[in-house]
Amino acid sequence: MPLIRLPIEKDGLVVPVRVGLPPADHDAIRAAGGVPPAPLVLRGLLDTGADAVLINPSVVAHLQLLPVSRAVNQTVHGSDPVELYWVSLAVTGPDGLTGPTLVRAPHLVVGSPDPLPQQLDLIIGMDILRDCLLIADGPGGTLTIGF
Repeated sequence: MPLIRLPIEKDGLVVPVRVGLPPADHDAIRAAGGVPPAPLVLRGLLDTGADAVLINPSVVAHLQLLPVSRAVNQTVHGSDPVELYWVSLAVTGPDGLTGPTLVRAPHLVVGSPDPLPQQLDLIIGMDILRDCLLIADGPGGTLTIGF
């Protein structure tokens, strides 16, 4: 089982995540002679209380994502209409370049109607975490993700 080891940040279980266009969209833009937007390396918070990955509106804008569907997002504060998008998503090690990488491409994500707090770019929910072994070693200050 590949393992990613990261320090636990003051903001919680925050991990580096590379987000880009899904492979089919990337290839279609290139085939048409265009230049696809570059993937982004973002800060994602692991949230076992969230059902799905939630991304910031700024990520949607940068990647020029088009909604594929609409849904209703239920929170403790009520419900909000949201749009769903296909992306390529990769949880990486600390440097974002080497070592094991948890990849989901394509992956359906929820567009947040409002910016996320704490300089976070996305929330990683149970749609990804269900496939992982998580070890949060509070005293040791490390997070281990196995997949």
